[in-house]
Amino acid sequence: MAVGDQKTVEINGTEYILQKPPARWIFQMTDRSTNKFGIISKEKYADELIKGVVVSPKVTLDDITEISEVTELISEAEEFLGKK
Repeated sequence: MAVGDQKTVEINGTEYILQKPPARWIFQMTDRSTNKFGIISKEKYADELIKGVVVSPKVTLDDITEISEVTELISEAEEFLGKK
């Protein structure tokens, strides 16, 4: 899969278009989401992942009200990026 490749997923009736960012962005995003003890902040990670991978509709973590929808969207994004 190349940078810019896209995948459409449907979650709770909403279609999300995911777009693959460069590998460097993935590493930088993970670094930004990790605290000084090496523990990933779930909130920072989810926020950055949604902002950087979901290209349509353009949403933020605050726009999604159901935790199950956030969890599924993150799971789909991670699978798309090859992190699972």
